Amino acid sequence: MEHFQTNADKFGFTDIQIHNSNTLRIDAVLAIAKFQDFCKANKIDFDYSVLYISLLEEGALEVPLVFKSKNTGYSVFFIYNAEDARKYNDAAVKILKTAYPNAIYFSCIDLAKISDKAQSTRTLQLADLRFEKEAKLSGEYAMWWADDEETTFWNSETKGILATIYEIHEDYESIYTGYLLHQIGLSTEFGRALLPEDEKALVLHAPENKNILLVLSQEKGIRFLFPVKSTTRLYREQFLSALRVDFLSLRLSLQQQEIPKDEKLHQKSIDWFKFMAKTTEENEKKGQIIQNVGVWISENSDDFGLN
Repeated sequence: MEHFQTNADKFGFTDIQIHNSNTLRIDAVLAIAKFQDFCKANKIDFDYSVLYISLLEEGALEVPLVFKSKNTGYSVFFIYNAEDARKYNDAAVKILKTAYPNAIYFSCIDLAKISDKAQSTRTLQLADLRFEKEAKLSGEYAMWWADDEETTFWNSETKGILATIYEIHEDYESIYTGYLLHQIGLSTEFGRALLPEDEKALVLHAPENKNILLVLSQEKGIRFLFPVKSTTRLYREQFLSALRVDFLSLRLSLQQQEIPKDEKLHQKSIDWFKFMAKTTEENEKKGQIIQNVGVWISENSDDFGLN
């Protein structure tokens, strides 16, 4: 079994050699152990995450291993064939926009012989999210908030995406609720699920190790709320846009299979959204400053979770 070729020494990580098992999970574990040993021996910090996803303008970029040491971020890639090499060439440029801009590779092949690129990003999916049962959170979360570049909700990109998502959910909310719970690992089977009468907030582990809220209720439907202080507008828009694609794919499948719609209710969540959006627009056009929409503020971590 041969060693990988690596450029780890370029960044000062000397003698980081691992054998190629041809299995990503095993090789990543071996690499983590080698970097940990090096950092411990040299009395430097080592903080890592596996299968780390960054949200970029091009889509979701998943890196097998990222770590920080001495306030510097590194992305680690494992290359087994020419297609992996092409994706690496693409990813090595895109990670420059992330918190882990330095590319370290472990490769079975000579990268100098492959100069072309292949798409390294993909569409974010609900299956990329994970329910965090023991999450300890506090602070302000919202569906939308004003910033220096976007001061009004009524003509924001986020409002347009949310409006489309509510339209996609219409008539199939029980199916979308069941789909969500299944995708994030809270139910083993995919089936209809009723929205709770009172709001229930679930914490989800999302790309870039960010915790967001999934808030469910009969009145307001399915909502995603983001930590205001640590979330960029790009992140919010990319997240919602990706899930809109996921939801739309499901709706098309439901229609093709002629799946029965939900029983008619006296009130639909889309009615709440339309009323909220209309009222907000009227107030903003009158000059009222709306700082955020769909806000959830907590100073107590017990406010979150299955309750």
